[in-house]
Amino acid sequence: MIVKFIKLPTLSLLLVCLGLAFILPGCSRFKSGSNSTRVYQMGSPAVAGPLTYTVLDTEWKESLEGSLGAQLPEHRFLVVNVSIMNGSGGDINVPLLALIDAEGKEYREKDKGEGVNQWLGILRPIPPAQTLNGHILFDVPLGGYKLRISSGGDAESETTALVDLPLHVEAPPVKGVDSLATPANPK
Repeated sequence: MIVKFIKLPTLSLLLVCLGLAFILPGCSRFKSGSNSTRVYQMGSPAVAGPLTYTVLDTEWKESLEGSLGAQLPEHRFLVVNVSIMNGSGGDINVPLLALIDAEGKEYREKDKGEGVNQWLGILRPIPPAQTLNGHILFDVPLGGYKLRISSGGDAESETTALVDLPLHVEAPPVKGVDSLATPANPK
């Protein structure tokens, strides 16, 4: 008989508050779960659905040599050496991947890889229990990135993860004098 003592607007407000108390915690869990993408380190196996990616190394290039001569990037070429294993029971096509910079800007993988040794191409079917090894290509400003990997599924069933690609640039070899060579004795 508590209802007799509570006015109708107060009862409605109480029911709304109780409803929100049950709904909001579920929403926050869903929201944080959908925004918490797993981040793997380069060299570690990274799982996205039935596909397991391992980024073996990266290499920055100023240009690529192709059949028509040197190909110059808009920024710099980043060649990513990757191994992709299909853990499913059927064939899977590996989708084109993307890099994400520190500000969240996305750079799509290049769909032409002339001049890249063992370029994976754009059509990348992997039979069940097989591994695909090769290189993918990006044209991006020099910096650290996260590689977004994908299961290649439908928009509703696709799973993604990130692989941290820290900035690592090797100094180009110095041409000319070998500082370790013994100097010649002039006579």
